[in-house]
Amino acid sequence: MPGVARTTSASTLVRNTLANGAGASVGMAIGILITPFTITQLGLSAYGVWSLALTLSFAGGYAAMSDLGIEAATVRYVAEAEGDDDLAGINRTVATTLVFFAIVGGLLAIGMVALASSLSSLFDAPPGLVHASTIAFALIGGQLVIEMPSRALTAVLEGTQNFVAYQAVELSKALSFAVLTIIVLLTDHGIIGLGVSYVATSLGAFFAYWFLAHRAVTGLRVWPGNASRSELRRLLSYGSSVFVFRLTGTAYRQMDRLILGVATEPRLVAIYEIANKVHLAAALVQSMSVSALVPAVAKARNDLALLRDMLLRGTSYSVAASLPFTTAAIVFAGPLLRDWIGPEANGAITSAQLFLVYLTFAVFHMVSTTMLVALGNVRPILLTNIGMLTVNVAVSLVLVGPLEVEGVLLGTLVATIVGWVPLLVIALRRFEVDATDWVRRIVVPQILPTGSQVAVLFVGLWLLDDVGSLILDGLWILLSVGTYLAIFVRLSLPEPERRALASTLRRAIRRGAPHDPPTTPPPGDSAAQANPTAAAGPDITPR
Repeated sequence: MPGVARTTSASTLVRNTLANGAGASVGMAIGILITPFTITQLGLSAYGVWSLALTLSFAGGYAAMSDLGIEAATVRYVAEAEGDDDLAGINRTVATTLVFFAIVGGLLAIGMVALASSLSSLFDAPPGLVHASTIAFALIGGQLVIEMPSRALTAVLEGTQNFVAYQAVELSKALSFAVLTIIVLLTDHGIIGLGVSYVATSLGAFFAYWFLAHRAVTGLRVWPGNASRSELRRLLSYGSSVFVFRLTGTAYRQMDRLILGVATEPRLVAIYEIANKVHLAAALVQSMSVSALVPAVAKARNDLALLRDMLLRGTSYSVAASLPFTTAAIVFAGPLLRDWIGPEANGAITSAQLFLVYLTFAVFHMVSTTMLVALGNVRPILLTNIGMLTVNVAVSLVLVGPLEVEGVLLGTLVATIVGWVPLLVIALRRFEVDATDWVRRIVVPQILPTGSQVAVLFVGLWLLDDVGSLILDGLWILLSVGTYLAIFVRLSLPEPERRALASTLRRAIRRGAPHDPPTTPPPGDSAAQANPTAAAGPDITPR
């Protein structure tokens, strides 16, 4: 692939991050808007059956566990091969992944269709819904033969950093399914019609991904002849580590529910879930800030100076993009929950705050952990996570009796604090960063903006006391976030970096120049060589 830049421009990464953030936000909004209509038209029982059917899918369902981390491995190796102009390597990787997913998807589809009737019985479908639920389970399970192979094609788009195209398809799919849902339910075709619609949108997305993947990589050839067992072993070697890493993360997140469910009563699990809603909203903001980082890191894997600056600049910006939302939610947890749910949410306020305090620690490692996984350095993080999981379980079991929900959340918080320093040491050693420089570049710039935001938030608590308006709560939170960002940009960033950041954002929004310069500094620029521009930071290469 002649002419492909071997490093990633900052505007490209910012544009991709914005696309992912917009895609996730709009997709979530579509789901929120369509859900009440779906429940009203179907009824709770049928809606419950449909929700269970969706757990058989790959996107958000249990079938996602069957990829064994190979999709993530494909993203990494496609990015590396693109950086090396290795078209044959891309073809070999993608063809192997496509064949693997086609086989696994086909086997799962056959199994799900065969077991559809048994699943309907297992989930105790109401008598009037047995036939419809069986067909719905068969449709969602059967479409895995389409949905799983498409993940090989989405990996091409992610690996080549075509996130805008990827999110365009995802949003088109979500909008199409929402429109079909309205039509299906208004014409009384129920969950069978929803199943047919899901298959149709999955098939349309597959063809869109096929076209876009071949446009992203000129000369892409994914026929089975390009697949190889040795490539599959390579994919599984890295993918299995990612898979185990995800399993420990899932266990870390799900352990609280299990302990509460066994040791307490359902009412306390409900309180936990209310607090978790606030946590998930804040966590979404955090995850979006690093969502496009993996392929950029993989392409820059041989440039330690560039990786080092990605860590420092990227973490600083990621913290600045997400910390103010977490801080605001901590201070406004009471008004937010009471005005959203009502007085019955009072018991979840402290739990929500503990959830959010945990996120304020976690955000400082989002970039470094993502970079280490992208480079294949999964083992040290995995061992640290296993240790944190052990601490989490032990503390939660001790405290769940006297403190109930707060007890299990304190277990999560204590485990996060215990693992915080080891994770930092792992990152500093891998990227050869001095701890003092890390504190100066990442922690110090957050102090003044955070303090100013907290002051604005407490003024809001005083002004809005007993007003009871969720809209006003949200507007004041946005005001506090704006205060944070304004002070961060004007006072915490040096003037050259501030100008460069503004330039990067402008290029990202207007889709950038046809060939954005790479993020490495120009020869002879000593200041730039001391801080080479990272894919996570602004372009400072002179025009």
